[in-house]
Amino acid sequence: MSNEVFNPARHIDAILLSFHYCDHLHEATLREFHGNVPVIATPQAARIIRPWNHFCTVAVIHDLKPAATSWRVSDLHPGPCLPPWLAVLRLPGHREMNFSTAIIWTHVEDNGTEVHETILTSPHGTLLDQGPFQAFLNSEPKTRKLAMLHGNKESHIGGKQTSFGAKGGLGLYRKLGGPKYWVLSHDLPLAYAGIFMRLSRAADTPRTLEWALDHEFLEQGLHRKRPDVFKMTNGGCLVLEA
Repeated sequence: MSNEVFNPARHIDAILLSFHYCDHLHEATLREFHGNVPVIATPQAARIIRPWNHFCTVAVIHDLKPAATSWRVSDLHPGPCLPPWLAVLRLPGHREMNFSTAIIWTHVEDNGTEVHETILTSPHGTLLDQGPFQAFLNSEPKTRKLAMLHGNKESHIGGKQTSFGAKGGLGLYRKLGGPKYWVLSHDLPLAYAGIFMRLSRAADTPRTLEWALDHEFLEQGLHRKRPDVFKMTNGGCLVLEA
């Protein structure tokens, strides 16, 4: 049965496409959604989906530059498809695959204080010394890191690590100051087949949080706070509380 039955346009506010590889941008799946749902996509992803002539609105996610001092500037906002209190930024990394995306929600608490809460997603992991990532952490106004989406499995292609797994996720968690939620994402085991995958030696290695914590203890000699990790089922949901 089509997603249109379960998720009509009025129940979906927007579709966020933060990467353009085919496993992140499956045409048949995206066509299941109503064309009136606005899409916010990277420039590469936008160039791919616009010729489909399916979605009426395709806005672009902008990259935060290493020299940026603020994330809250009009040039970085995707435009009228999102309200001014909701921002999306892409933080490029050292490789095309190793980026992160920040979703920032601005609201006023009961005491009148304006708060900016961030959900950071990095499907393959990112190096923590990259300029855009550092710029976001240092930029004004400061944001509260509410949640992060990151997987546990490691991936290698051609002898190079492309997904940083539990150890990279734990490092990201520490760098962000310990988000309240760590939601596992992009973590399903994959079966690689075909001559290209064999020649490129594509392989996944399952890892666990316990494994990463053990390595952290061996390297640093101290026990640190254990993250709260949440594993979601396909189609499930999680309500984030500040």
